[in-house]
Amino acid sequence: GTSLKFIPGTITNNNGECLTFEADISRNISYYLEGIFLISLFGKEKLNLNITGVTNNLFDISMDSFKVVIMSLLDKIVFGDTGNKIEIKQRCFYPNNSGEVSVVFPIIRFI
Repeated sequence: GTSLKFIPGTITNNNGECLTFEADISRNISYYLEGIFLISLFGKEKLNLNITGVTNNLFDISMDSFKVVIMSLLDKIVFGDTGNKIEIKQRCFYPNNSGEVSVVFPIIRFI
């Protein structure tokens, strides 16, 4: 039931400016960040994102677990860039929608 429209082009990551996104209450914030993380690594600038929503539910990985896994992965694939961060500003459980996470994902300069 899900459709995706893909238009080939350059991934700009909003030219490094902060994006704000409100996640749906039915899924955890980590659900959205899993896909965004992979795409943002190939952008022109760092991705700076502020996302609000549920930080822990029964279906998806918690934001704390996501943070540990992604930060250790970034240490292995991104060299010389220490600007990456995942900051959990406010935690919440389903069905509350008041959690807030701030992320900065770096770009890969070479593989």
